[in-house]
Amino acid sequence: NDYIDHVRDMLAAVGPRAHVVGVCQPGPPVLAACAVGGFAVAWVDGDNGRVMFRRLDGQRRPAGAAVIVHEGLEAPRAVTLVANGQGFGLAAALWQGVYFAQLDARGARVDDGEMVSEGDAVTALHDLRWERDTYTVAFTTTQNGQPARIERRIAVNPRARGPVG
Repeated sequence: NDYIDHVRDMLAAVGPRAHVVGVCQPGPPVLAACAVGGFAVAWVDGDNGRVMFRRLDGQRRPAGAAVIVHEGLEAPRAVTLVANGQGFGLAAALWQGVYFAQLDARGARVDDGEMVSEGDAVTALHDLRWERDTYTVAFTTTQNGQPARIERRIAVNPRARGPVG
């Protein structure tokens, strides 16, 4: 798969630093280590308004099919991913807002996801942290012409506590 080859090429540049949101080009794929071994990768398919997810084995080869996390998002530009020991949290920077979803160990959403910010232009997606029962997503928006760094806390959905596998 050409995209998986592209992901492998991009992994060296992926890290926990801020993902600057490009105007036309989606940000690079992001990688998270899994508690049960292997990795997960998430990326933006901006042409189709999708956020994608795929598990990788310990050698970073595809392990299972790619999963559409969400389809029809308005201008997704960057994504960040964190493993929580039982699944994943995923945040996506959109043209005007930030979308968040909790995923099971296979990458399927455990609920509908939610907009944690709407209406302001997002200029950077800094990070997504997981601490016990809460995710925190940090991003920068432009409000009244000025940049503003924002952090939003999101409680863990109890349905996200399924078995790891």
